[in-house]
Amino acid sequence: MRRSTCLFIIVLLMCAHGSGALAQHVLPNDTIPDFCASPSIRSVASGRWSSASTWSPARVPQSNDSVLISAGTTVTFDRTLTFALNAVGIDGILQFDTTVSTRLWAANVEVNPDGALLIGSAAQPVPASVKAEIVIANKAVTDAAQYGTALIVMGKVVLHGAAKRSTFVRVSQEPRRGQNTVTLESAVSGWQPGDRLFIPDTRHMTGDQIVNWAPKVSQGEELTLQSVSGDGKILTLSSPLQFDHFGARDGEGAIDFLPHVCNLSRNVIVRSEIPIGQSGTKGHVLITHRADADIRYTQFRDLGRTTIDPLNDATNHIGRYALHMHHLMGPQVTPANGYQFTLIGNSVDGGSTDNNMKWGITVHNSHYGLIQDNVVYNFGGSLIMFEDGSESFNTVDHNFVARAHGGGNNVAEGTEGTGFWFRGPNNYVRNNVAADVWGNQPEGSYGFKYFMRYLGNVKVPNFKGADTSVSGQFTVRDGNKLPLPEFENNEVYCAAQGLTYWWVNSFDVNWNPAGEETVIRDLKIWHVFNVAVYHYPSAHITFDRLTIRGANPAGSACCGRGFVAGDYAAAELVFRNIDIQGMNLGIWPSTASWTPQVIENSYMRNVTDIGPNTLYSSNGGSWLPPRHLIVRNVKFDAWPGSSHHAISMEWSANIGSAQNTTQLDEVLVYAFQGNPNDNFRAYYNVQASQNVAGGRAPCTSTRPEVYGIVCPISADPSPPPPPVVDTVAPAPPSNLRIVTR
Repeated sequence: MRRSTCLFIIVLLMCAHGSGALAQHVLPNDTIPDFCASPSIRSVASGRWSSASTWSPARVPQSNDSVLISAGTTVTFDRTLTFALNAVGIDGILQFDTTVSTRLWAANVEVNPDGALLIGSAAQPVPASVKAEIVIANKAVTDAAQYGTALIVMGKVVLHGAAKRSTFVRVSQEPRRGQNTVTLESAVSGWQPGDRLFIPDTRHMTGDQIVNWAPKVSQGEELTLQSVSGDGKILTLSSPLQFDHFGARDGEGAIDFLPHVCNLSRNVIVRSEIPIGQSGTKGHVLITHRADADIRYTQFRDLGRTTIDPLNDATNHIGRYALHMHHLMGPQVTPANGYQFTLIGNSVDGGSTDNNMKWGITVHNSHYGLIQDNVVYNFGGSLIMFEDGSESFNTVDHNFVARAHGGGNNVAEGTEGTGFWFRGPNNYVRNNVAADVWGNQPEGSYGFKYFMRYLGNVKVPNFKGADTSVSGQFTVRDGNKLPLPEFENNEVYCAAQGLTYWWVNSFDVNWNPAGEETVIRDLKIWHVFNVAVYHYPSAHITFDRLTIRGANPAGSACCGRGFVAGDYAAAELVFRNIDIQGMNLGIWPSTASWTPQVIENSYMRNVTDIGPNTLYSSNGGSWLPPRHLIVRNVKFDAWPGSSHHAISMEWSANIGSAQNTTQLDEVLVYAFQGNPNDNFRAYYNVQASQNVAGGRAPCTSTRPEVYGIVCPISADPSPPPPPVVDTVAPAPPSNLRIVTR
């Protein structure tokens, strides 16, 4: 069948409200019920909602009506409803009067493909003195696929509340217990008395403060704003702080990082009638297909029905999330700001009660969007979720997410308790902060997680507005041969773990030699419980200006590890200008690396700074290539009050067939402590008497900064010595196992 004929049939299916023939909108990925197919009242002229002359029959809509805004009419909503409508279908324009406070209360609000819902605009946002609400009524879902009880947008939606700049701000002084003021690093505007604020917990947890990989008692605090100083830098709270919120310190005790305070309140609100934590039917927001969405400074509160529990079609239907950009290709003509959808300055608020509602902002097969300056708070699984790996060219900039919780191990798919979760690599991620992020299993929960495991081929749009269900409008790319195009100036604190990435430019041990470099730049991680960065098999990864801070490594975090690769394969793994302090272990290099791993021009101050380990892999040891670890111009210091090894050569003979004890394993150190004349190779202690790891050590010298044998070598060659093996991976063993520990 010709495409034009298919489109004509779809149009016929979507025609004529009230005809009895139509009950749904047929889209490429969804068949969505038309909840206002049989309206009890419809607009017959442009005018005010409160005017009987706007409607047929000639009366104002009343309780349980199904209200249709007819095509060709513009209705100005000017009421504060005290009752719920059954449905509002919008084929024309429904615009809110922004001079008075308003409330639209309905079980279903549906913006049809040619309709528009307008509440304020970029040029004229809803004034701060006015509140505009859409309340999704507590009514049972009536359709089998459970789209209903929702705000569904297939047309145009513009929601613009009064701006809050910024939506989150770092403090300039440590907030202390008993204080009722908070001093900010930069001025805020638009913050109003009565606004709901949040300051995260900032502790570097000790083992006795944690149960099941989450704090026994959170010290994050919800607060109420009483006033803002004239210069915008001092917040006065309605009640004193209950806890200290300390920052992160270096080895000299100087504060390097301080927490943020975020603002959860907005004056344009989309919410469920029933709060999360109370029984009843919650609403959800679905924006899809060719919708033109520009949403700014709007609060989405108490929304979402899908939970992190196992999915089923009866009680836990997939896809009913708080704010869901779902197969959203956006308008055919790109909006003036250059993005196919825009989310700026919004608050997606899961309420005050711990809950298992799944995902705050969800982006599913949607592209070229702008997600900026949003605050996402208190959801299960993940706070901002990129669902299937095809999502491309979205800009995720300067968002603050806090209070994630969940359950699931390291291979769970978005239920773990994560700040930002990406199934694919192809988006621009910068200036974001994740705090108070926890799960319930080891190595499951992270501030940022890239999970390209078994990603394979994805459809990447060829242009803005492309329909990836139409041949010629997309290119199939191997998601395991793509870099992260941008990951810069992101931050994680008070979390189970910081960042993890899986299979970037690789498919487990099989890496992509032709891949582009991924640069993880200006990443800041502090006071995480277990691991700051966990590397799973990946290639072409460069860390530039990675900063990690712990606190009192002798008695604080359970594991206190900075960067961990362990036995996961690596190629072209480079660390430059890094600064890791206060951890039990700074860097655990990969034991399965095809090319030299390089650590250079950096500073480390931990109990153990670098911990090379015996070559091993859970896929077996026979295939392992030689390892070359190059440490160049790195300054090492002892953390105050702790023992110290700059390099600790950790040999183990108890890994069985997983290890390779005969392959060359070089640790080459140049310009030790910044001295260009201090160059040596470090050996395992066992190499004093045994022919392992490439041979016996040529000397028996030691030095206090190194656990192992230290033998001088010539000056640093330039460029670094090439790998001994080809860059193309040898064939893995026939009994290869994909390890997911």
